[in-house]
Amino acid sequence: MSHIFIWAAFLVFSTVSFQYSYVMTGINRAFLGVYKGVAERAVLAYNEKGESIHPYFDQVLFEKSVSSYFAVSLANYVKEYRLEYDYVFDKPAAMKPEECYGASFKLTCKMEPYSKDIIKTASFYIKESSHE
Repeated sequence: MSHIFIWAAFLVFSTVSFQYSYVMTGINRAFLGVYKGVAERAVLAYNEKGESIHPYFDQVLFEKSVSSYFAVSLANYVKEYRLEYDYVFDKPAAMKPEECYGASFKLTCKMEPYSKDIIKTASFYIKESSHE
């Protein structure tokens, strides 16, 4: 009888730890899969007339790009997550005060059956304009 209890406990432990590691691996894969194209989609390097300008991050495009990426990537792993955005406005000489050259986000995932939050941060910066 004790063998049945030990094997049942082992089966429950194995199932729970597999589910936890599956979700953790999925979150890490989604976060590490944020390729630079997600951030580059939000960089504006030309004005409305098609003239070359000093590149900067468009905040609305950046937030939309990142949130749509995680909406697809995390759908199978977590039900609830939060994104917080931060921007760097230290202005190089060619930029306007409202233009930012650095953007970052903080991803906080709620692990449903566990009381643990997973927090990941990524930052992107424009170092120099490659189109000029």
